[in-house]
Amino acid sequence: MAIKAYDFTKEHSFHGEFWSDINDNKGRFPAKIEYSPYNGLVLDYCISDSESPLQCNRLYGILNTGQACTLIGDFNFGYSSISYNNKIRVLTGKHGFQTLLFDEFHGEDALIDYCDLALYGMQEFIHPQGFISELKFSDTPLLTTQGNDWKIEIINQAMYSMIGDGLVNVIDCRNKNALAKFNEDYASTKNTFPDASFHLRKNLKFYLRYTNITNKKLSLNINELWKISGLFSILLDKPVIPEELHVKVSGGDSKRACLFSNSIEQRTIDLALSNISHHMLPVNWRQIDLGIVLKNWLEISDDYNSLSVTYQNETGYRTLHQAHADIILYATQLESINISLHGATGVKYTGPIDNYGKSIIRPKLELIFSKFNNNDLGKNISDLRNELAHVGRPKILMKKMTIDDYIDIGLYLKVIVTSHLLSQLGLTEEQIMIYQMKVIP
Repeated sequence: MAIKAYDFTKEHSFHGEFWSDINDNKGRFPAKIEYSPYNGLVLDYCISDSESPLQCNRLYGILNTGQACTLIGDFNFGYSSISYNNKIRVLTGKHGFQTLLFDEFHGEDALIDYCDLALYGMQEFIHPQGFISELKFSDTPLLTTQGNDWKIEIINQAMYSMIGDGLVNVIDCRNKNALAKFNEDYASTKNTFPDASFHLRKNLKFYLRYTNITNKKLSLNINELWKISGLFSILLDKPVIPEELHVKVSGGDSKRACLFSNSIEQRTIDLALSNISHHMLPVNWRQIDLGIVLKNWLEISDDYNSLSVTYQNETGYRTLHQAHADIILYATQLESINISLHGATGVKYTGPIDNYGKSIIRPKLELIFSKFNNNDLGKNISDLRNELAHVGRPKILMKKMTIDDYIDIGLYLKVIVTSHLLSQLGLTEEQIMIYQMKVIP
């Protein structure tokens, strides 16, 4: 049975009745679930029953689609708008929550076997979608990698439509003899296997299957999936956001659809949904060992949280304030990178630049600063960072620079920080250089 998919970039709305005891629906109340990629999951409720809960961690409900569902979040209806009608207390309001699981009631002790996540951009990263018919469906994972307490698999799923004898109507060949032989062989096969039914593949989709071996709570699984989407954002140099998520609950008979709150700006969504080409990506599936990259990433991702968040929430637009903040952030990270490279204090900015971008990025930075003075690149970066970060510091460079200068400098420093990360993930110098050439205008 096909699983109903709920796209994270679309708006969804459901009416239903909800209660807090998995074994008893007394105190149930009507409410509307609203999901949007900008606001996440919101419960618009009206509570008049005195037996309805004021506080709980989960709600169970029946939707107007006929589906059972489980709402996960810290619900506190004590801050509702209160009105009285014929001495009946009525609580109304909107309450955000974290996760919506479809089709079953799941108590607080429910554990997760695995999660299947589809990401926008991951499909093209793995295989050119314009040539997806060239790829054969596989029952076995295309990739498996694992750490001490987790396993990640890349799997594919296909949808088919029954075609039967209609297959001969959609096959053509300029060689009429070859076509006649095909039709003859097909008819012979049908006669030999009269009970066989043939299906035509409609699509083939890739999913990332995440299994946590030691911690099977849904919230932790979702947090880890968000980290992994951050990695893909960095590899693709664009926001990579969830498309759909299916969850296999322990003891359940099949996977269930799931939505979780994940507030995203419209510009970020537009950028995430923009067309990309497999062969024009900074890196793609064919060029790297994704198993090693994923394993390395989950070991060090916490150290690069600010970088992955930047990529995940990229809008393609910069205000002057954001451009200033980028330079301060990435210049500070260059200092840390220089320490890890055992560089001298005097090259705390230029050491990482020369290590990862001497031929591509250093000349571009020097060209920007050459418009203002003849100082060494390291001194210019240091002076600019200090002018931006410290109140009362004379604004010598800042008075001369335009917003485009700030944006370009921030971009180049960001690419150096990213290059250091890519090196730690296992990419070669050549792969990092190709990445730089494709992400720098």
